[in-house]
Amino acid sequence: FRAKSLTGTCETTLRAIADGADQMAFDAVGFRLGKIRVDGRPAKFDYDKKKLTVRFPRAARAGQRAVVSIEYKVVRPPLGLHFIGPDRG
Repeated sequence: FRAKSLTGTCETTLRAIADGADQMAFDAVGFRLGKIRVDGRPAKFDYDKKKLTVRFPRAARAGQRAVVSIEYKVVRPPLGLHFIGPDRG
């Protein structure tokens, strides 16, 4: 808690609503990335320190599901996550 850091794995299950989806973007400001996987296999991705774009091995068809798994660590995140200590009472 004092280090104001979080390490975890985000697993997101997606279902394509139309043919042709070939990537998914995630907000990931200041993350240190570990393994990125789609359906358990290593995935190609782009990361600009703000947005993580995970590329699927092939374009999805409508109704097809995919599980994206992202290992990450964030230290003193500038956005989204706030660490609030106890009151000094």
